Amino acid sequence: MMKNIYEDEFIQLIRLKYNDSVEIITDSSQHCRLIEKRFPFSGSKISWEQVPNSINIYLKDEEKLLITVLDLISELEEKDFINSKENIIVVGDGQFDFSYKLELEDLKTILKKIIDLPQHLYLMQENANWVLAVTSQRYIGFGEAIFFV
Repeated sequence: MMKNIYEDEFIQLIRLKYNDSVEIITDSSQHCRLIEKRFPFSGSKISWEQVPNSINIYLKDEEKLLITVLDLISELEEKDFINSKENIIVVGDGQFDFSYKLELEDLKTILKKIIDLPQHLYLMQENANWVLAVTSQRYIGFGEAIFFV
């Protein structure tokens, strides 16, 4: 496996700041497969138009990406789609070889370190009942799984 500078720096940060509260999962393929089983795909992205009641946002201004994602997470918490006490899995399809399991509050503080990396970033409930996807093209999608496994 090639050395991944982005991920190495990220791992150093979470080990220093969060110690054991962030779990590093070395086989991220299990989460990628789960997302692929629970959601329809078009190419390498979730096909949000096939997910009933999904939320789809395209931002022209990339500087608003972080605040928009954080606002969406807060809105989803208020509507009880996301439980602030549950663990969130973070999966990237470009700069991350690993997945990460962490509490929502930790995610909110870490997000600014990873949101701008050139990759699709998937934030998901452990069983992928819902996924919040953020792409480097400034697309944000959220929806509940339509397939059951």
